[in-house]
Amino acid sequence: MVKRTPEPGAKRRLAEYLATEIGEGGTFTLEQLREAVPHVLDLPRRLRDLKAHGWELATPRETGTGSYQLLKIGEKVWEPRLRRQEMPRLRQARQRAAVLARDGYRCMMCGTGPGEPDASDLGETAHLEVAFRTPIPAGGTDHPDNLLTLCANCHRAFDRGGWGGTADSALEQLQDLSVQQKTVLLAWMAAGQRTLSPVERAWTAYRRLSPEDQELLRRELASEVEQLAGDHDLAR
Repeated sequence: MVKRTPEPGAKRRLAEYLATEIGEGGTFTLEQLREAVPHVLDLPRRLRDLKAHGWELATPRETGTGSYQLLKIGEKVWEPRLRRQEMPRLRQARQRAAVLARDGYRCMMCGTGPGEPDASDLGETAHLEVAFRTPIPAGGTDHPDNLLTLCANCHRAFDRGGWGGTADSALEQLQDLSVQQKTVLLAWMAAGQRTLSPVERAWTAYRRLSPEDQELLRRELASEVEQLAGDHDLAR
């Protein structure tokens, strides 16, 4: 017997129907859902999945009427910012860890690392997330080549298609750059993301150490730099 493959976005279509047509406090049956949102397999499981997004539903057994009741509408999972592929938790965690390590634990748009001030100038610290370059509904996959590290602030801008700034404001920022800095920026533009220098990668590795190991590394580096400076003076 051939099994039917669930239609992509079934949970999103189901949630949008419940929010717009049923509403909080409203009741519905599985037969009603099958007619309104066709080609969705295992509806009871799909409804349980919504609980992970803050939705609250009463089952027919709990209502005693043979119908479900929508108690609370949770996250609007059909919105672009939440349109991410639902991967098994362990696989998702492994994917996230691999992408973060590959990207040097830095936002690929603004370059900030975890715990550093983010680019919004709001006094907040950066929180790193893994985003899809091409969203799943647009034909993207969960392959590492389609994933990149972004801070939460840049992720929101990325989902909107950009910051909404002007070319004039960007050009103004370029005026004070040296030729070398402009060359580096041009390379970032060509790559479509900021690439980290060896010094920045070393800084990221240092930031991930415990306070004790950071202090040890600082002392060792200071001693090495002092020794190198002394050798340089003797060679002059």
